[in-house]
Amino acid sequence: MTRGGGATDPGVAVVIPTHGRPHGLRRCLESLARQDVPPAEVVVVDDGGMPPVDRAALPDLPGLVVVAQPHAGAGAARMTGVARTRAPILAFLDDDCSVPPDYVAAVARVFREHPATQVAQVRIVHPEPDNPYGRLWTFILDGLHRVNARPGPDGRLLSGTLGGVMIARRDVFTRVAYDPRLHVALEDADLRWQLHLAGIAVHWAPAVRVRHHVPRTLAGHLRQFVRYGRGAVHLARKWGATPPPFRACPLTGPRDLLDLVRREGIAGGVGLYGVLWMRRLALLAGSLWERVIPRRGRPRW
Repeated sequence: MTRGGGATDPGVAVVIPTHGRPHGLRRCLESLARQDVPPAEVVVVDDGGMPPVDRAALPDLPGLVVVAQPHAGAGAARMTGVARTRAPILAFLDDDCSVPPDYVAAVARVFREHPATQVAQVRIVHPEPDNPYGRLWTFILDGLHRVNARPGPDGRLLSGTLGGVMIARRDVFTRVAYDPRLHVALEDADLRWQLHLAGIAVHWAPAVRVRHHVPRTLAGHLRQFVRYGRGAVHLARKWGATPPPFRACPLTGPRDLLDLVRREGIAGGVGLYGVLWMRRLALLAGSLWERVIPRRGRPRW
């Protein structure tokens, strides 16, 4: 595809794993249908969701392919999507995301203007200002970025963390891959570890924005962190004493409380600070659950 000035953009394929969230998936695809520059391919991987993805109910989006697989987790679904794409640039979204009209163009611009880029973490924004858990996610992500970003040799920031919503050259996946054993959560943290050991830098690409529509209830918010706690058990079993390339960010210190109070007022700040402590307990509960309760199909290390 070409843009003004005669420059050639690399083709961008969008990969979306989904599991039983038809409304979220439709919202995501509708946002891709409104792109200033359309993606070359869109591969939706139905990871054994119920109800199954109904192709006829999805937007009429050129290049859209739906692939079904037995439930194996988001990482395995992303690798299925990678195998079905041909474009040189891959943009990963989740089914609880949507994107602004300049998303695909911004992705292509990163790799056109910085050809050495292999992987980049995009900016995650939360589009519902009345959702306190969305605002808390923003606070959490800001904290993670603050302690894990560092200047790179070309002057751009490098990111120590990597989420499932990111962008990469497809040939990166000849050297690393999402591990299907990390089927519960934190498959993205595992991939960041692999990239670090392979010597592949992760750049920070804030011009590429993705909207993350988070649950609007406390229970939905905490369920996410129970899964993270479960995933952390598998991550620790795999990597053992190998130093991680990222730093943890608990966000439960007195400075964090003051920051939240400045943002939210006294009542709102104290309330969300309490949720941060509940988040830590949810992580612990998930870890204990995964360690204590026997389950079939547990990964072997």
